[in-house]
Amino acid sequence: MNKENGVLDIKKIRKISLLNVMWQGEIILLFIFITVVIINSNLSPYFLDYTNLMNTTFNFIEKAIIALPMMFVIICGDIDISVASIVTFLNK
Repeated sequence: MNKENGVLDIKKIRKISLLNVMWQGEIILLFIFITVVIINSNLSPYFLDYTNLMNTTFNFIEKAIIALPMMFVIICGDIDISVASIVTFLNK
């Protein structure tokens, strides 16, 4: 705030808001994800191969079948449901 006339300094607001956006958790996770993909693709030539991507997709499907409906229940109803109870219920 400017002491003479009480007007907010726009440059300070933009600078602060840009720093806040850069350090949000989602941006940091995106940078970590990109870094891991780059490192793994350099370490193994099969990391971004079609068969490897399909295998990881097939391995993820069973976890997604359990996790996605639970996510909708938690978001809509604010209900806490444990994964173990759902898996036991489905196995009976």
